[in-house]
Amino acid sequence: MLPHSLKLSKAFRLFDVSWHSFTSDFPAFEVHQKATARELSSGELRVVEIYLILNSGKEIILLDEPFSFIAPLYVEQIKALIRLKKATSSIVITDQFYRDILEVSDNVYLLKNGYSKLIGSREDLENEGYLNVGS
Repeated sequence: MLPHSLKLSKAFRLFDVSWHSFTSDFPAFEVHQKATARELSSGELRVVEIYLILNSGKEIILLDEPFSFIAPLYVEQIKALIRLKKATSSIVITDQFYRDILEVSDNVYLLKNGYSKLIGSREDLENEGYLNVGS
């Protein structure tokens, strides 16, 4: 999402998001304020982009695989942020990490064979053949 040559400090200004708030939530990023997007690992860049999107103040937010390629510690922090932001925004998430999705979602739909099916639990995913029983 962010151009590789864009400095993070400028990205946060463009999105009108506080760098201080970000580094309060993700202190390991303090050293990157003057870095460009290119200087971050792909996982770090995803954390920054997801944070900017979730704090954009938009009523509808679309996240495509937000838990992919991110360190487990950051996944937990992003899930906490999603839980907080869903009070003021509608958030649509597509992801294969069903455990994370079930934890943060109010409604889960499985897309299969051109149809969507409301999923209420892990067992529903097993019944639909998405998961092996006991996996």
